[in-house]
Amino acid sequence: MERGAQTDQTITVNNDDPAKPENWFTAVWNYNLGFNKKADASTNGNWGLGWYNNPANPAFPASRHPFMNTDVDSLANKDAAHPQYWPYEEKVMGWAAWSIDTGFSYGTSGKQDWPGESGYATAGFRPAYWNGADLPYYIEGSARYNRAHVSPPLDTFCNSKNNCDTANPPHCPDAACYAQYWWHESSATWKPDCTTTCGFENIKYQTLINEPGRGYRLQHGTPECSGAPAGAKVVESVPAGTNTWSDCGTTTTDGSFQFTFYADPYATGPGLGQYDAKADLHQIGGGYQGHFWYTHARDADHLGGDGGRMTILGDWKLNSAVSGSQAKVYVHIPDTGAQVSNASYKIITPFGAVTKTVDQGANESGKWVSLGAYNFKDQAPEVQLTNSTPDGAADKDVAYDAVAFVPGDYSGIPSDLTFHDPDLNAVQPADVTTPTDVGMSVINGSGPAGPSATSAASVKAITVERPNGFVPWCNDEPFNLKQQWVNRSEACLKDHINVIIVDKDQAIVGTMEFDLQAEIKAYYNSATSNAMLKLVPTAATGLGATAPVTITSAGNCSVDCTTTKQIWNTSPTWDWAAGDRHVGEIQMGVVWGQSRSADFVGMGWDLGALVADVPSDNAVAISTDGYSELRCDTRVRTTPGCIFDHYKPTYVMNSQKFPAAAAHAWLIQHMLPGHLGLKGQGEPLTYLGDDVMSPAYPTKSQNSVNRDIVMCPSSWERNQSVRLSPELSSSGNDTPSCDEFAFAATYQSAGTPSSLGGTNPVASGDECVQTYAKRDDDGLWRLHADLRYTLPTWKEVCGRASMSNNQNTQSMALFPDFRNKNRLMDKDDYWLDVAKPH
Repeated sequence: MERGAQTDQTITVNNDDPAKPENWFTAVWNYNLGFNKKADASTNGNWGLGWYNNPANPAFPASRHPFMNTDVDSLANKDAAHPQYWPYEEKVMGWAAWSIDTGFSYGTSGKQDWPGESGYATAGFRPAYWNGADLPYYIEGSARYNRAHVSPPLDTFCNSKNNCDTANPPHCPDAACYAQYWWHESSATWKPDCTTTCGFENIKYQTLINEPGRGYRLQHGTPECSGAPAGAKVVESVPAGTNTWSDCGTTTTDGSFQFTFYADPYATGPGLGQYDAKADLHQIGGGYQGHFWYTHARDADHLGGDGGRMTILGDWKLNSAVSGSQAKVYVHIPDTGAQVSNASYKIITPFGAVTKTVDQGANESGKWVSLGAYNFKDQAPEVQLTNSTPDGAADKDVAYDAVAFVPGDYSGIPSDLTFHDPDLNAVQPADVTTPTDVGMSVINGSGPAGPSATSAASVKAITVERPNGFVPWCNDEPFNLKQQWVNRSEACLKDHINVIIVDKDQAIVGTMEFDLQAEIKAYYNSATSNAMLKLVPTAATGLGATAPVTITSAGNCSVDCTTTKQIWNTSPTWDWAAGDRHVGEIQMGVVWGQSRSADFVGMGWDLGALVADVPSDNAVAISTDGYSELRCDTRVRTTPGCIFDHYKPTYVMNSQKFPAAAAHAWLIQHMLPGHLGLKGQGEPLTYLGDDVMSPAYPTKSQNSVNRDIVMCPSSWERNQSVRLSPELSSSGNDTPSCDEFAFAATYQSAGTPSSLGGTNPVASGDECVQTYAKRDDDGLWRLHADLRYTLPTWKEVCGRASMSNNQNTQSMALFPDFRNKNRLMDKDDYWLDVAKPH
């Protein structure tokens, strides 16, 4: 019912019983839109309830179903997503008739009910109920039919009494035109038997208390009074001393928390420009210490975004800087009110803000989530969180709970990376010359072939009869087809061949089979290489098994080279029938012609058979290939020399004599994802030649630009806390210096641009892991994080360290000799072997 200020302004509905929800229809209409007084009729042209909320207003679809009626439409819960299709009073009637399902149930005492317990009901409230049979909504007289008609038909307030026609509802050019359709009849009825067909109120909390008790035994929302990370300084979401009215009592905090709201920038006039977002900020007595805030995620289209009127920025700040400058940051995600998958936290550091995205929904379990560790220097740690997200549609919660800061050492440098003073007597470690298997099965991806059936006997025969040679380790490798191993100066080839024996008419009359071993020795300071061929007979057929057979050999080599005369160190003839199984041996030299500054040189042997002075025309060839051929040059030095360039040599750093330099190289090699130069885990280092000029500084070599301009410019202040090593210098002098890894003379150097083939370019050495070497009070040396910079993420591509200049420069003093002996040319690969110093 609706009553104005005077008795002649009464508008009743149905039987006017206030216990019936239908009878409040016009009262709700009035509440939302207001009532035009009868006394003002002469001014307004009419009086009564305004037209806008009239159910017949064509602004609302005439075909709409009852609001939230899931009997009529199973998806009617989605009506709440577009409420503009119903007048206000129909929405209120809809909520009265159909409740939402919250998934939770609470008793009057506040105790949460669990499924299966008496009184368990998850409706957000108890809706009204209706009499009638439990039949479909379209059967008149059924309970569902009566519920579906909680709101009136369109013609209840649009009929001849206000000159309105539902078939042709008014569509006026201005508001004054609609005054003639205002409703002021004393009654409106669509349920004449309202006593039985109207709804009945259904009150859940009937005890005489002001409100239900505070929740307990909760599935969600139970406060957590403890459990912060060990050693944490916690900043709460409310000031210290706030009563949470929970078991946690009053709050404590180690800092401050505040919100920032943004006024509507387009609002004008008195009272406008208010902070609208405050209306969408809520608090719950759960979370850490019994309190947290929540609001809804919004993008710019939903009034969020930077400075949006519904944007809320939360800011936690510790009271003071932390000891040691470093702290790990954690945020507490409560077990409810946290739904967004992309909550955007900002950690405010002296080096700028770092954004971390947290899936609050996935962690909605009273969980502390790490945002990482940071170097805050002498600045008080601070974290911010906004409800602005790229996809926020105001339908998911963003929670603002406690933030914890845990001081500590978070550099990530291994704690066992400790070392002592330089050992002045430490001997330079031996070169690594372990050969690489480049046999056909390895190249094809099948792995090492393993020994053949005759391998063991052949290896033993060579070891006993012909143990000496140009490549002694070759004797121990197994025989099989197309096998070969190389290091930088030596190659070992093993194969099994079948030599054909023919008569004077070239008809095949027999064979001899051999396990064959070829040894090639190159020299870094000579154009001549030595080669030796060892033959172990394993089988014979036909004439090969009955008559003496002489093996003929002719050496060959590729372009711009010559072979020296073949020298047999044993008899070239085998008498199989007489039991002759001796190991044959031939040697020769290969001389590079030096017509060009660099060349690839291959070599081989053509083997035939001679029986009774009848030669075979079927020569069997054994030769090197692309993996075992030589590379000779006069570029590295004017003195010619040859090496096996497929093999990647290894530079060994003296970790005991230069432990600080070794520790830095070891750290960057093992801790960064690139594992630069670390054999077995990363890619090799690639030598950057001195004659490669910088595109940015054409008069300078690129390796000098890498070192002096990009990574270690003179303007970069070396950390003065370093421990020096003057004992490494005869003068007793030393200064702090800058050590970079990867080395400046590599394509992996962070200074080498991608245009030159650089694999890890950065704009400045400031982007690298920053450390310095120091001897601490306990007498042990360590690499420390240089806290002038951000903490390492260990995703960097390079390292830069301040350390003793003596250690830095002397650790690589043998590299020029290493380069000469291995004849490293531009773009040659090599490994770096660094033992962890101790």
